This record gives sequence, structure tokens and C-alpha cells, in this order.
Amino acid sequence: WAPQASLTSSSAASDCYKRQDLGSKSSRFIYSDVQNTNEFTNEYKGENTKDVFYTFTLTSPLNITISHCGSEIPDTYIHLLNENGERIGHGVGGDHEHIAMCDMVGQAYLWANGLPPGTYYVVSEGRYRNGDIITIIEGIAPPYWSPWGWNGKCHWLRK
Repeated sequence: WAPQASLTSSSAASDCYKRQDLGSKSSRFIYSDVQNTNEFTNEYKGENTKDVFYTFTLTSPLNITISHCGSEIPDTYIHLLNENGERIGHGVGGDHEHIAMCDMVGQAYLWANGLPPGTYYVVSEGRYRNGDIITIIEGIAPPYWSPWGWNGKCHWLRK
């Protein structure tokens, strides 16, 4: 699966990115937020649903997990973008190609092991519909180990 992932305009994207700013992070953190996607627009062209944007800046390498576990929406996507708005990774719910990490199989999960310093954007969206999405973003300082490894693109790589 590879959506036509792009932003509709840089100014609109910049406005959206600033809505949920987690700030600078250099050590362990956890952030949890619930947003109804109906209150947002479809600025990121991953799916035809509306998107919630988050931004954070890492000042040191961290292992990052992002999940939609517990959301009202049963099928979700997570897109991780670099500071230029380019997708460097995505998380999808479990299906025939992906292992489910949430109790509800279709809810997305992404692990980025040793994500380097920089500014990142997270796009949370439903796969087929809009509604409440819980976005949980957690950072843990390396060398915390996971069975899933960072391959430079946030795709799941079994160690």
C-alpha cells in the first residue's frame, strides 16, 4: 500500500502542523490526545478522510512509538513526516500483511527505533471514516530495545 501522500499547500500544512505542538523533546515523554477528525480538514492526501496534525522536535535520538489504540475509529493510519513534509514512515492496523499491535486489529501503530534529532510531523487519520482518534506518542531514550527495528524509513522490520 502506498498512498499518494502529499500536502495540498505549504501554507495550509504549516497552519495545521502548529495546531498540536508537543515542543522539543530530549528524554522520555508520553503524550496522549483525543481529537475528532470532523473538526479538521484533509490537508494531507493519504486517505479521503480528515487529518489531525502533531509536531515535535527531537534534540537527541529517541525511540518513538505512535499508536491509535483505543480509538473510536476502527481502522486508522499514522503517517510520520520529516521537517520538509515528506513521509518517512507509516503505521497501519493489523491485517493480512501487518501484525496487530492494538486490541482492535485495524488501529494503527508505528515504532521508530533511534529516530535522529530533527523536527517531525505526525498525521493521524481514519482509513474509511472520520471520528474520534486517540493519538499516543511516546519517546524513550535508546538503548531501549524493541522486537521491531528502525530501518531508516519507519517500516516494521523484524529483528
